[in-house]
Amino acid sequence: TFNGVIVPDLKFFNLIVMTVFSCVWLLARWRGSWRWHITPLDLIFTLWGAVIVLSIVSNSDAWRRSMIGVWYIAFYAVIWFMLSDMLTNKRLKRDTLIDGLLFAGIIILVFGYVQIGRSSFDLASLDFPRPGSLIGNPNSLGAFLIVLLAFSVARFLYLRNRLARIILGIYGLLCGALLFLTFSRGAWLGAGSSVMVLIVLHARQQGVTSPAQIGVWWGGLSQKTRKLYTGGVATILLIGIIGGVLLLQSLSISGRTTELRTRIWSDAMTLISEKPITGHGIFQFGRAYERVESMPPFQPHSHAHNLILHITVEMGLVGLLVTVVSAFWIIRVVDRNWREAPSRHRATMTGAYMAMIGFGVHHLLDTPMMMPAIALAGLLVLLIAIIPAEFSPMQANWRRLGHPIGLIGLITVLLVSGFWSTNVYRDYANALLLVNDDDYRGAADGIQSAI
Repeated sequence: TFNGVIVPDLKFFNLIVMTVFSCVWLLARWRGSWRWHITPLDLIFTLWGAVIVLSIVSNSDAWRRSMIGVWYIAFYAVIWFMLSDMLTNKRLKRDTLIDGLLFAGIIILVFGYVQIGRSSFDLASLDFPRPGSLIGNPNSLGAFLIVLLAFSVARFLYLRNRLARIILGIYGLLCGALLFLTFSRGAWLGAGSSVMVLIVLHARQQGVTSPAQIGVWWGGLSQKTRKLYTGGVATILLIGIIGGVLLLQSLSISGRTTELRTRIWSDAMTLISEKPITGHGIFQFGRAYERVESMPPFQPHSHAHNLILHITVEMGLVGLLVTVVSAFWIIRVVDRNWREAPSRHRATMTGAYMAMIGFGVHHLLDTPMMMPAIALAGLLVLLIAIIPAEFSPMQANWRRLGHPIGLIGLITVLLVSGFWSTNVYRDYANALLLVNDDDYRGAADGIQSAI
């Protein structure tokens, strides 16, 4: 979360956890004689690596700042390879990852509702408390809740155990209500997209893929089942209508109009026109944005509130092309995995499909994955959705030898540079504290030392 990125002591703690986790993983795979396997994103990772290198080389004057962003991207890549390694060697199950996510979500839900209980709000005037829970931001919380809602709903629909369905039903309702109260309109649209995915997948599973088949399918249902479907559709329509009306009304609320996003999007297009091919460099949007807007009266923004525009500003049309290729490839693989999934895995794959699309749609109106907690949640969704049921081990000697060497080297570089950078950052943060004592000279000297 924001605190985990900004507070030096928490940064050190996170790095210690990463070090321990890395050592345990390496020890486990050595003792268990695990094999390295091919993942569906290996080629995509190679393309992105080339784009990132091109972005840094073409913006060499800002390479230090870019390396901050690269550090986090490399960290996500390491987590991807660690978890995919556990899945492909069958030391970890998809359902275990989902269980962990849902249990962690309980803590998020509790603190979210505690915040609401301590707030005053007026629904009639759309004065919402907009909780951020432990995530710290309503829009980012909305992205996390999309994931929780998708998995809880999918499990609720596919499980047959009555007690489990009651628990998951309550869990889903709590997620949905908290998502509503965040008033994150991008998250609302993302959750709505998840529901549409669920409807389409259910229709495909029932063999209803054309209007002519609807009548045949409906005629074969019992009276009780028809009532359940009618009630479900009516509920979805009612929620959609209420959400649509509130969304339209919110556009007239001060501070909630479309002016902020449209202005940032317009400025993003201006920045794209300046360097259309290779962009301004990874992790450079905020610095480029401050050149085209006056601050004050406007506030700084580190992202474009649209992932497509953000990537294009930082990595140009080359990055946009790889984004489109990645999206089509991922959806193709996930759809194939869903079609080939046995019935016992259908709830898992349906939930992952829903969460992935909802998460993606949300990022067309915001960029909550700027926060590592949300990026990791999205990474887990992608991992669950895209890793196939059958795993192909690496055959080429250069890959079987080079992959572990490269990965261990990357982990070492990440941890060493992370501890070093955090130590420098702690000196910087301590220097800023001197401003509270009106010791501006001491603060300036401390900041210069950190620089």
